[in-house]
Amino acid sequence: MNNAIKIKLLLFGVIAAFGSLFFELAVSIFFPGETAFLFDQITLLLIFFVIIEELIKFFVIWKSVSFFQNARDFFLGACLIGFGFSLTEIIFASLNVAGGQHATWLPFLGIFVVHTSTCVILGYGIYLKKRSTIIIPLVSILIVFLLHLIYNILVIYGTGASIILSYLCILFILSIAVGKKLQKQQGLKNNLPKI
Repeated sequence: MNNAIKIKLLLFGVIAAFGSLFFELAVSIFFPGETAFLFDQITLLLIFFVIIEELIKFFVIWKSVSFFQNARDFFLGACLIGFGFSLTEIIFASLNVAGGQHATWLPFLGIFVVHTSTCVILGYGIYLKKRSTIIIPLVSILIVFLLHLIYNILVIYGTGASIILSYLCILFILSIAVGKKLQKQQGLKNNLPKI
């Protein structure tokens, strides 16, 4: 994969984040009372936000990387889309920090790991679709929805930094395992990208 394609995929991740924001704002019109305490508790609106983000990432990944023939490009393409999505969300989150407050590194790490990991898992589901039925991508959407929602629950209900960090480590290891599974399915030897 050449550098122009890598930049294009990164930008598709940015576009997916802006698309998610647009649809989240549109949906929030129907929940005027919930926006005030959106990140204080799990609400129906927050669940819709997670669904919107994961569906948009799924469709962007599907349209952007499904033409790749090898697992390495699928993995790298999904990672780059996740990087673009997460970096955009990190910028929005850093702009949202109140005047004198300083955000810690953990929320930014969480955004990065959650969105990159879910993109890798979605990419894996799309890759498997080439060899199976539509059930696999649907299951991958359900899995990433649950993984994203669990992260939000851990953050919102203040389970503590060590639990959140442990969960992020699990997501990271899961992403590596998915990459290795892709590698094994294609029979590649030590050919996953070094990211």
